[in-house]
Amino acid sequence: MMKCLIKKLNQSQGASLMLALLVFLICAMCGSVVLAAGTAAAGRVAGLKKSDQALYTLTSAAGAVGEELKTAQYSYIQDGETIKENTLTPENTIITVTMKSMCDMIADGKTTATAAATITATGSDLLSDSVSVQFTMDGNYNITAVFSSDTLDSTVTLTASGVPYIYSDSNTDPKRPVIHTWGDIEIVSGEMK
Repeated sequence: MMKCLIKKLNQSQGASLMLALLVFLICAMCGSVVLAAGTAAAGRVAGLKKSDQALYTLTSAAGAVGEELKTAQYSYIQDGETIKENTLTPENTIITVTMKSMCDMIADGKTTATAAATITATGSDLLSDSVSVQFTMDGNYNITAVFSSDTLDSTVTLTASGVPYIYSDSNTDPKRPVIHTWGDIEIVSGEMK
């Protein structure tokens, strides 16, 4: 077969020219397919840095809120049906105002409280805006926070379990100091929008 092909290419008639052009055309098509595949792969790799950095930014924001939740404490005195002296410590953190308003709603008897907050990311050249957080708190002070941004294609979710502590041994004590803290903090990342 190979000898026949070489013999045909060495002939001086027009059929050998056609065969040479056919071989050249097949080689050119294979080369263009390889170039197209390489270009597409390069485009995907270039986009990976941006998507990974965006996911790290959201995860970092969730981690910062999680660290604050580890030390946060909501306390109040329940005097019969009245809630008073309600405070959230530490004060002046990223989530203080948001958490305090949600905790107050739950302490006042609501079964669910929601709030939104914005966290400004610093040191990120990929974010032109801030990270948005949608907080939800249920009647047991369990928290779910979903972190997202308009410029990013993924979300990160943080969950934390409410841990109540009542100072009084008796439920009939008219003035019961109550403290809520948060534990079992979990961050789930990588959900695409």
